[in-house]
Amino acid sequence: MRGSLDQPPIVIYEARLWRWGISLVVALFLLVLSMGLLGVSAIGATIALTVCAVFAAGSFLSLVDPMRLVIRPQGITTKGYHHGRHTRRWDRTQNFRVGAKGQVACDAGNPPHEVLIGERWEIAPDKVVELLSAGRQRWGGIPNSAPEESDSGSLNQLLLVATTLGLVALLFWAVGS
Repeated sequence: MRGSLDQPPIVIYEARLWRWGISLVVALFLLVLSMGLLGVSAIGATIALTVCAVFAAGSFLSLVDPMRLVIRPQGITTKGYHHGRHTRRWDRTQNFRVGAKGQVACDAGNPPHEVLIGERWEIAPDKVVELLSAGRQRWGGIPNSAPEESDSGSLNQLLLVATTLGLVALLFWAVGS
């Protein structure tokens, strides 16, 4: 965690090793599964390793650019490679809480609806909620004309999905021939 309420912004990162561990297990599972489906031929091994390499590259990018929560006077922003960027103003957020499975949530929008802010932050969920509540209390009354923004699309995400779909198609073609 970087920053404080007295020296904003506060930046809280996602626990990266958790994501890397899950990604490694899934990549190994895909490797074993594809090797079993394709046999241990040269083309089968190449396709299996390519699928796992693409998956590992996406996982590596989430290590380089992890999900993060930025708390600042204008509002809160969540951003990361796999999640895009979402900014919410203080006057449109309320009732910060720890939800199911340790997820940090709030009510946002008009009319208010539940929005998940994230999970598995580098600090405990109740500490994240304390910081968010203190930030809203401190900066919520400041007039704010900044628009809320949401950029859930990413060219990198699109390329990763397209490559993965291409590799899956190649995998099915290899199994069929």
